[in-house]
Amino acid sequence: MTTITKLLLLLILAFPLLAQTPYVVQKTTALTTAAEVITIQQPSSSAKTVEFQTAYVDCSVACTLTLERNGNAATTTLQTPTPVNAGDGASSVKAYNTSNVGVGTVLSVVSLPASGSVTYDLTKLKLRQMNDPGQNFTIRTSSITGTVNITVLFQERQQ
Repeated sequence: MTTITKLLLLLILAFPLLAQTPYVVQKTTALTTAAEVITIQQPSSSAKTVEFQTAYVDCSVACTLTLERNGNAATTTLQTPTPVNAGDGASSVKAYNTSNVGVGTVLSVVSLPASGSVTYDLTKLKLRQMNDPGQNFTIRTSSITGTVNITVLFQERQQ
């Protein structure tokens, strides 16, 4: 077997290890003097590397959005990430809405006008393959009376 044949065979066999499965977490919430907090965090076991892609948020009234990482682990209210492609398996990460995550390191604060929206490029943000629920990413709104839509797209590296 030639060296090139061996390399091609190795690449073919390694391809499934490089596969990435995309997931989405989406929540529309009607709030009355309250905030919405969406958290995506690593589980305490069987973690995979999570690579974020984008997040979209819109508010029907003026609101302030805060993006954070690595707050104290959330424990409520569990939401299941949805695979983007039919037939893909369940995500290993935990997602929470109306999350009780502790305040983490602030990455960004943005104020939106009424009926405003923002799309974040999150391609530089990762949760490393560590079984640590304190490794998380959160989008937090200010307390509002109105409707907020939050969508987060990420992928898991199958390792």
